[in-house]
Amino acid sequence: MEYLYEFLDRESKKWEIAIQKMRTQILKKNDGSIFCRSVNGKIVPYRKMRMVKDGVTIIRTKSLRAESPETVQEQINRQHLRRQMPKYERNLRRLKKLLQDWEHPGELKKNQILTRSANKGWDPKAYGISAEFARRWSEEQVTVFEAGQIVRVHGIVENGTVWHPEGLRHVTADGELRRSKSEVILDEILKSTGLVYAYERPLYIGGKRYLPDYTILRPSDLQPIFLEHYGMTGEGVTEHNEENQMYSYALRNEEKRLAYQRAGIVPWKNLIYTYDLPDGSVDVRGIRKVLELFLEL
Repeated sequence: MEYLYEFLDRESKKWEIAIQKMRTQILKKNDGSIFCRSVNGKIVPYRKMRMVKDGVTIIRTKSLRAESPETVQEQINRQHLRRQMPKYERNLRRLKKLLQDWEHPGELKKNQILTRSANKGWDPKAYGISAEFARRWSEEQVTVFEAGQIVRVHGIVENGTVWHPEGLRHVTADGELRRSKSEVILDEILKSTGLVYAYERPLYIGGKRYLPDYTILRPSDLQPIFLEHYGMTGEGVTEHNEENQMYSYALRNEEKRLAYQRAGIVPWKNLIYTYDLPDGSVDVRGIRKVLELFLEL
């Protein structure tokens, strides 16, 4: 997924330049720390300076009432940068580490991935998940989610009805049916990572039934993660009904997104979105990288 690597590389360089400028701005002048007090009903900014004189630390407080608003604002901005700088630098280090691993993956990680993808597909033992737990989780019929939490006791029984079975026309290597070629590829990616997952397991939110493309068992805390793939870029859409189908697809996805949001299912917490590329192709490396980063594989 070269275009994503190039994008992140550009962002890394831009942040490096921006952080260097921020460092220069911070070092330009030591303003101490800025705080405010209420004086006669008015908010007055003050500067607190820590100084060392004859080996003794002295703290001096000075009113900035006589300073112009622009000067005070500039000092507040520098204070904010000083406090945020460690976070910016930490994020930049993480981004550089990601790019380094992307370009030159470590041998240990390579071997782990190869072990998980060998022979029989997913292996829950690779993540310390017992085979019995994985089997029982895989056999669950539904997921019920409310207020950001999974509901274990719910009394909902599925009747086994499959939504639009005529759309299940693509076959995976294991002989399972999927709705698109992209989902066949996603299946193979998920199997190769060693994750335990379910396809179109019904998800109930406020009593309404939704069908996430995939429900994945997160190894770190055994909580469900939902994966939605946006892939309707023309496959199976005829010229006659293209506009209606694409519009219907967009409406369904927007309705699902809002329901997820209300239930506390949000991106980069417990929801992953993946996409076809603009020309309808699928980037396996990119999707795999998203899974590895999000699920800490």
